[in-house]
Amino acid sequence: HRSFLYSISTPLKINGEIFGDEEFRNKEAVYKKPKLNTDINTITLLFESNKDIANLAMAHSYLNIHAPEQKKLLIMPYLPYSRMDREINDQIFSLRYFADILNNMSFEKILLADPHSKVSSDLINNLEELNIEDIILDEILPKIDIDFIMFPDKGAKEKYTKKYLKLCKKHKVIYGQKKRDLSNRGKIKEYSIIAEDIDLKDKSALIIDDLCSFGSTFKHASSALKSEGVDKIYLFVTHTENTIFQGELLDSSDIEKVFTTNSILRSQSHPKLLVIDIF
Repeated sequence: HRSFLYSISTPLKINGEIFGDEEFRNKEAVYKKPKLNTDINTITLLFESNKDIANLAMAHSYLNIHAPEQKKLLIMPYLPYSRMDREINDQIFSLRYFADILNNMSFEKILLADPHSKVSSDLINNLEELNIEDIILDEILPKIDIDFIMFPDKGAKEKYTKKYLKLCKKHKVIYGQKKRDLSNRGKIKEYSIIAEDIDLKDKSALIIDDLCSFGSTFKHASSALKSEGVDKIYLFVTHTENTIFQGELLDSSDIEKVFTTNSILRSQSHPKLLVIDIF
């Protein structure tokens, strides 16, 4: 029982103490007793794979048995399955079922950052969002000089003009419009800028969105902005997956800098990438 294999995944924590970062040789996790508080106990989950959901279930069960009278707080910056907020072809509405798992755990509060859609708050009890707008205003805008904000599609524009009132009041807003080729795995075949008579030539833009995987949408957006005469382009994405290093976005000369949070991206780096700690 002393032969452990170290797990390279980011560990779940209870009250700041690692819970389940080692494994037996058969891949079963090793859980060591954490110290518990007398008022509220906090689970921090930095999602990387479904294994983390199993660790969450174990941590929750431990608190229910050993601290049944104490309140439970879950800090989970990135919400797993937030993109699966409806049935898509033969794929199930995964967010609904994960929300049911969370609701059955009866957390006093669940803290997360910038969920993909309003469906998350409709489904999950006691959800509270971290203030990402102030992070943009306080941590990013002082580092760059921009003339306007861009959202990569109409859906993002509608979402953020309601959420980021201070930001959108301070800067002019434009957005992108994309057409996908459904016969080719939904790849973008056309991309245009909706600027509503805003002069873009020789200006600077900050693109804002919630999630980046390979970065194809943002590459199309930056290319379209450049074709409109935009001088400098920056990008802020709340959640950036490690797959960004497999795409072409970071090597594109169109993008000056990519800002993101450490909700997912924590172990890799790039000269063009600035990761902001939010927890």
